[in-house]
Amino acid sequence: MVTRRAEAPADQPFLLALFAKDRAEAFAPMNLPAPVLETLLRQQFDAQSLGYRAQFPAALREIVEVDGVPIGRLISDRTSDRLRLVDIALDPAWRGQRLGSVLIGRLMDEAREAGLPMALKVACDNLRATALYARLGFAIIASNEVYQEMRWTPPGVIS
Repeated sequence: MVTRRAEAPADQPFLLALFAKDRAEAFAPMNLPAPVLETLLRQQFDAQSLGYRAQFPAALREIVEVDGVPIGRLISDRTSDRLRLVDIALDPAWRGQRLGSVLIGRLMDEAREAGLPMALKVACDNLRATALYARLGFAIIASNEVYQEMRWTPPGVIS
């Protein structure tokens, strides 16, 4: 069973490991020595964490679990005019099992119940995630060289 719980300080090692697994493929061609790679990943993890906290101070930070075992994280931010999916990350071993669809679907249900549109940003080169969001009904509303802004609006909601 897929559940979400509030992130706690004790989750930091898991979150760093999840971040590192997510970035491992991108850094593999660089063939960096392990200490250099670990330092670089830690710096990027810290920068991302600080950036999210600065930009979305009231965001809900959750750990995604399957049968009590942490397998990912979900950060969402709710305001009076929208629900934003700030970040979703699943351990690579758990990808491709429709868990992302389930988690995003639950957020969409929350947005529908609140009468709010749902927004997110996705990296332009993240074709897999972009396809998932499009399949769930999100449409691109803006883009630049790095990110695409996508939005889903529940039926009957004016955004």
